[in-house]
This record gives sequence, C-alpha cells and structure tokens, in this order.
Amino acid sequence: MEQFVYKGAYKFQGIMSCGYPVIAIGGIGAMYIFVIRDSGGMLDFEHKEFMPLILIGLVGWLIYEIYSLSKRFSFKLRISDDGIQVGDSGFCNWEKITKAKFHGLQFGKDAVITLYSESGGTLEVPAAIDHLQYIQGIIESKVDNIERKE
Repeated sequence: MEQFVYKGAYKFQGIMSCGYPVIAIGGIGAMYIFVIRDSGGMLDFEHKEFMPLILIGLVGWLIYEIYSLSKRFSFKLRISDDGIQVGDSGFCNWEKITKAKFHGLQFGKDAVITLYSESGGTLEVPAAIDHLQYIQGIIESKVDNIERKE
C-alpha cells in the first residue's frame, strides 16, 4: 500500500498562517506594555474596553489555524492494488468506483480528482498532494469511466 501526504509547501503555508494571529496578539501586548501601561494614566486609549474582545477573537483564530494545521499534517491518501482511501474516509475498492472526474487546475485543498462510488459517496483527491501525476496515472489505469474538465 502506497501512502501520500500533502506537499511540504502546503504544510509550510499552514505554519505561516498560524503566525498572523500570533503577530496580532503580540502587537496588542506590545501596545499595552509600551504605550498604555507606561503612560501612567496620562494616555487614555479610546477603545481599550474592546481589547479583551479582540484578544478572544484572535485566540479563537489561532486555535482554528492550529486545528487546520493538525489536519494538514495528519492527512494521508492510501492507494493499493485493491482500492483507495482518501483522508479519514473508508477504504473503497476499485470495482466500486463508477466514475472519476478530473477537474483541471486547482490549488490547495480543492479537489483535483473526484471519485464516485456505487453507494453514492465521493472521494476527493486534493490538489496539494505529493506525486499527483502518479496518482492520476494509477486512477486512469484502474477506473474505466473518466471525465475530464479542463
């Protein structure tokens, strides 16, 4: 069974996305430490009552980005001679796949290949997966009904 993961650049982009809320939280902390606190009460920051709400929003954003990053690092696509498994979905035999649809140029998590099974379910292969051309070749050799959308 062969196993494929997201490309390193896509994972790195997820790490960088976690930096934006960290920078914003640090900026608010620096503003409080160096401007508001050191003013000795002389400087009345007009919207300081909104700071806790903004910080809660930024912490929520950071938690979401960390969750998304953990999903990126744990994603796996498994292919064997018997079938395919995409992410957390169940294993699907090649005989049960009725159609494969190639979507053309896509980016990131967008589905570049959609596999349709007899049960009505779909498996979506993301564009940011390593060895995409190799995976497309395997799918083309295993699935008879292929639709291309350029």
